[in-house]
Amino acid sequence: MKRCQTIRKKEDLKTLFGGSRLQSKHLRIYYTLDKTQEQEWFFVSIPKKKIPKAYERNLLKRRIRSIMNSQQEITAKKIKMGIVYKSSSIASYVDLTMQIQTLIEKI
Repeated sequence: MKRCQTIRKKEDLKTLFGGSRLQSKHLRIYYTLDKTQEQEWFFVSIPKKKIPKAYERNLLKRRIRSIMNSQQEITAKKIKMGIVYKSSSIASYVDLTMQIQTLIEKI
């Protein structure tokens, strides 16, 4: 299974934040659908104001990345996606998985 790539260009970020968005209890997802691209792209952002400790931010980033790399619906849809964590509490792996799956189904 291929892994998702991360977004690295400013132009991609500008078009991404100009696109559509969905949100759940802990997450806000910005996305655009692009059928011409070869592979899906995503990034994860966890604000320091919400989660001040670095090891907690890194834990959440690892959890979200592993969930995203295991989702097969994303590879089929060719989605450019930005995930912003908006809660001040740390969500469990199961909660994040359920929220990401429901948001991806809505896309």
